[in-house]
Amino acid sequence: MENAAKALIIAGGGLLLVLVLTLAMFIFKRMATQSSSFYKEMSDSERFEYNQKFFNYESENLRIQDVVTLINLVKDANEKQRAPVTINVSFGGEPLDLILFDTGEFLSQKLLASDENNKIEYKCTVEYAGDSGYVGTITITEKTT
Repeated sequence: MENAAKALIIAGGGLLLVLVLTLAMFIFKRMATQSSSFYKEMSDSERFEYNQKFFNYESENLRIQDVVTLINLVKDANEKQRAPVTINVSFGGEPLDLILFDTGEFLSQKLLASDENNKIEYKCTVEYAGDSGYVGTITITEKTT
């Protein structure tokens, strides 16, 4: 009888150990799922914040100062290599080379050249880059009246 009681206690202890280990695995799996969904949400909000910087300029009545600010945003994004952004813009028919583009010099030449340059409006369209969810192409054209 003593041996049977000890055997039942040992079996009960083993069963209790299995239950505790199962509960620990369940909790661990649940926490891992929640943590991955949290990081996915954080990634989505970061992507939205990154894209919103560019979508703020999507308009049909940008001034030359807005265009230069947008060019600087694109240059900064491309330097950080988060998601390369292509910008298509031309002033007076010549395409823009971002690497050689000096915004300070350009802005002073454009603004000081004549008051007519301040009245020119530009149209900006922003497009996503495939399935990445990031902005890929920005096109700036001179607005025609």
